[in-house]
Amino acid sequence: MKGLEKRLDNQEFVSRGVLIVLIVAILGGLAKLFGLVGNS
Repeated sequence: MKGLEKRLDNQEFVSRGVLIVLIVAILGGLAKLFGLVGNS
């Protein structure tokens, strides 16, 4: 049971990391998009 808990924590940590990367990528894309729109 202890090993399963540890694996679940690890999975949660990885999922959170992926979520943060996705959010940062989306925000970066939006910033770039608005930057291009603002320049033209």
